[in-house]
Amino acid sequence: MESKNIFEYSYSSKKQEEIEKINGIRNSIMIAENLIKLKGFEEAVILVNENSVNVVVAGENLTSVEIAQIQSVIVNEFAVAIENVHIINYD
Repeated sequence: MESKNIFEYSYSSKKQEEIEKINGIRNSIMIAENLIKLKGFEEAVILVNENSVNVVVAGENLTSVEIAQIQSVIVNEFAVAIENVHIINYD
């Protein structure tokens, strides 16, 4: 009987950890999108994968300064390597 309780606790604990991880990512996405918009971009959408972060921003051609601003926000907020940040722009 006791092993069942330990299993239930372990399963419940893992579920809680996963929920906290998802909420943390969701909060980071909201913060990063708002920071990017504060830097003057009209719209920003962030997609987080296992090993990379994709950022879609409105704008024709991004300057190297704008790319660096976006990369800085993403690297700081998600603690990912800069080579794992992918920026896509659209008109």
